[in-house]
Amino acid sequence: MSGEGEPPSDEAARVQAVYRRYATDSRKQRAWRGDNPGNIALRRELVVAVHGLLRGSAEEAVRWLDVGCGTGWFLEALAGESRRLAGADIQADRVTACRRRVPDAEIRQADARSLPWADGVFGVVTMLNLLSSLRDEAAQRAALSEAARVLSLDGVLVIWEPRRRNPRNRDVCFVRPELLVEDAGPRLAQTTITLLPPLARRLGRAAPRLYPALAVVPVLRTHHLSAFGKGSR
Repeated sequence: MSGEGEPPSDEAARVQAVYRRYATDSRKQRAWRGDNPGNIALRRELVVAVHGLLRGSAEEAVRWLDVGCGTGWFLEALAGESRRLAGADIQADRVTACRRRVPDAEIRQADARSLPWADGVFGVVTMLNLLSSLRDEAAQRAALSEAARVLSLDGVLVIWEPRRRNPRNRDVCFVRPELLVEDAGPRLAQTTITLLPPLARRLGRAAPRLYPALAVVPVLRTHHLSAFGKGSR
């Protein structure tokens, strides 16, 4: 087992500072509201796509870990199925919120680079916009190494990240495709999903109807959703 999951103080402080800035940005707060119909449609598409990507491989995995689980919307979408769910997040307030939201899941405060679980215990590990939230490529590589450590031999790592750089957000560290090829293990599947979020969030009540129609346009899809086997890292 790696460390006991106590987040390194410098990384925890960095993340907290980022989210404090986000909290004072009214534009970001409006854009990220969980009740925005566009955000609801985006999340629904992601959940369906993850299941589709895993179909025929690890979809029925008994133990599932979401690294960077936040307040738990994704784990909540998985709850009620025959799985043992777990989540990790570096922010204490988000861990508390996730525990309330998904009370049957095992939620721990932990740095993605030092997960408090034994080797090979999870059939699926998900990292949804997690890698790009880390400070640099060294941190991304360390997080991928930890995901591989806790993944079972036949397990699957699922990664959802932007396809292009975002020069408007200095807190995002773009995940180079080459890094995933080098460090994430054998790629089992990949697809492009996610309607351009600023557009999705402007759809309003029409989101349930318009989001699926617009999301099939290749140029409007902003993220890669990829599945990787454990392989030899």
